[in-house]
Amino acid sequence: MRQQINLYALLPGQNKFQISLEKLIVGYCIFVFFLIVMTLFDFHAEHKKSVQLNILQTQLAKEKKQINTLIAQYPMLNSKDFEMSMQKLQQELDIKYKMVNLLAQGNGFSLALKDLAIAAVPGAWLTQIVISTKEMQIELKGQALQPTPVHEFLNKLVQQPAFVNTPLELRELVNANTGNNSYLSFYISTKALKQ
Repeated sequence: MRQQINLYALLPGQNKFQISLEKLIVGYCIFVFFLIVMTLFDFHAEHKKSVQLNILQTQLAKEKKQINTLIAQYPMLNSKDFEMSMQKLQQELDIKYKMVNLLAQGNGFSLALKDLAIAAVPGAWLTQIVISTKEMQIELKGQALQPTPVHEFLNKLVQQPAFVNTPLELRELVNANTGNNSYLSFYISTKALKQ
């Protein structure tokens, strides 16, 4: 036969400790409550991090947009591009300087250009001017809305001092169309020139 030995009962001064079912349930509920509270704190911390991340991403996007705007506004130049830009600006400055000198002289092209400007009439405009100073040969091409302004322009032009001794004639006056726009194209030249 088996004999059971209760060692707990043999220890001197030990009282039996018993936990009731109600205490166990209350303890378990407190444990679960603390787990839920800790999980909520973790969710709250994660939410704060995601909000901060969204704010940082928005700021980053704004800064990228500002950088792209600045790059588009001020493209990066290497030294060759800068030198080419300087040469182009110098050429433009030289051309403007020559034009100012030419107009300041009061003869040659400047007198012809002044008289062309004086003879201008509304409704007709020049698209090409070719003037030879040696033989005073002239070619003028332009456009007009109606034929009348072209004839007025030619009549005023031959009365100007630079053109008074130049035999100018209207060589061509034709209809021209570009898309929905209709206009007249004209060609005036000295009698010695051919188109």
